Amino acid sequence: MMLMVLFEELEIFTEAVQRWSTRCLDVLPNYMKPIYQGLIDVYKEMEEIMANEGNVYRVNYAKEFMKEFIKSYMTEAKWVNEGYIPTMEENMSYRFTSCGYSMLTAASFVGIGDIVSNESFKWVLTCNSPEFQVLF
Repeated sequence: MMLMVLFEELEIFTEAVQRWSTRCLDVLPNYMKPIYQGLIDVYKEMEEIMANEGNVYRVNYAKEFMKEFIKSYMTEAKWVNEGYIPTMEENMSYRFTSCGYSMLTAASFVGIGDIVSNESFKWVLTCNSPEFQVLF
């Protein structure tokens, strides 16, 4: 099943994710509310678990990567909506984020244990850099 959404609704959803607050539920279309609430709930549960271990900072990184992931989808939707064909460089700069590897890597680091540090998340940030992308 394919879900068709209006571009304006995607903008509202993307902005809600950037704000990361349940107060944003009121502005979302009804069909988006469970998706948004689920996203917030999953990360809230991660925060509760990591608070017990003193590692809430890990969830903050994971949230930021999720925000970037959603924002990259919005950029691609904007290109389609405008009929814009990006250059190869523009396309690749967003594809590395929109494929989800950095978001998934950061999310997996959240609960991996003591082998993960602040530097581990900083390393994931470098994976979005142009220097890293040249390797691929």
